[in-house]
Amino acid sequence: SQLPYLQAVVKENFRLHPPTPLSLPHIASESCEINGYHIPKGSTLLTNIWAIARDPDEWSDPLSFQPERFLPGGEKAGV
Repeated sequence: SQLPYLQAVVKENFRLHPPTPLSLPHIASESCEINGYHIPKGSTLLTNIWAIARDPDEWSDPLSFQPERFLPGGEKAGV
């Protein structure tokens, strides 16, 4: 790919500063249970993208701007 560092900078910028903190709404097509939470059929679900991008279980030093994490050999190279 061309300009891999620029692509990594853009990805890291969107990780730290998503255009919207929540995903688009989704509707549960059937009732289910996730991690002990009952989700009734027809419930509106939103994913907190902002929180996922700052989760220390998913990202090392999540508040730090590190485009290198998206480069080959980085922790999220395939993202």
